Amino acid sequence: MKKTLLLFVIITGLVFSLSAESHGSLSGREIVQQGEIINLSGVMSEIDNEWYIDSDNLRYAVHLGNEDYVESINMNLKTGDKAEIYGFQAGNDIAVCRIIF
Repeated sequence: MKKTLLLFVIITGLVFSLSAESHGSLSGREIVQQGEIINLSGVMSEIDNEWYIDSDNLRYAVHLGNEDYVESINMNLKTGDKAEIYGFQAGNDIAVCRIIF
């Protein structure tokens, strides 16, 4: 519950942030604007300081929001953690609303 609440705060920052972090060509804000709400589960991995979730033989870039804020809450996410993500998906990018791991 505590982790869910913290990550709800992250997406709030993501949606209203003027400088959302991005793995690829879309910013977090653009993913929210263009994407569709999804719920998926899979295995998390960190590659070159970027987060991904592997689900149903597909890999999605996971946008957690403002990097400084994510670091400040000491989210203890590790490669190999199983996670369930609720968020916006546009292509292979996901802007997280909630993540449970």
